[in-house]
Amino acid sequence: MNIRSMRYLLVFTAGTLVLVIGALPTAGYEHLGITGTTGTHSLTDTRSSPGADCRYRFFDRGTAWELRRINVRPPNVQASAFHEGNQQVGWRFTVDRRQFNAFTDPGPWKHRYTSPTQKATTDADHDASFSPMDVSVQVPDNSSSDVWYRYRVIVKVFWYSDNGSVSGTARMRVEWFKSYFGNDTAKQRWSCRSQFFQPPN
Repeated sequence: MNIRSMRYLLVFTAGTLVLVIGALPTAGYEHLGITGTTGTHSLTDTRSSPGADCRYRFFDRGTAWELRRINVRPPNVQASAFHEGNQQVGWRFTVDRRQFNAFTDPGPWKHRYTSPTQKATTDADHDASFSPMDVSVQVPDNSSSDVWYRYRVIVKVFWYSDNGSVSGTARMRVEWFKSYFGNDTAKQRWSCRSQFFQPPN
């Protein structure tokens, strides 16, 4: 096996391991903390119902699937029990990117995107009527079989006072991603990988 073929095989194997490891049971999203006064909140984020989607497109430059879009499902959010009647709540998501190199340690997570804040009104007994949001992804040109990236998603929820100021927040990190490769699907854990290389014929 030549060096070029070995690099492709190693990267493909690493990608396969991610998908196999993703089959292990898990509790779902990670709660990162709250501030102020909040209401009941959660993410629908399990292996069977992932919190976000990674959508890939096959391209000719190197026989690989490249990440093109991330779709994020809305959080489940209710008004604070301390707020009388209906309350305005909101959510947004951020995307961080981390570079990996076959020959060096991974780089730090870097912020790449913050979505608009979507708002709705609800009470303490019902989830707000939010809708999904998404973002297109431009993978750096240096992404290859030796250099690749991972993208993670963090959801932030807001509770508002009657005067419009923020009375509380909560942050949650998505753990499960459903990946679309044309007509095929798979599951990834913790993040979307920028590319998956296929082994040479």
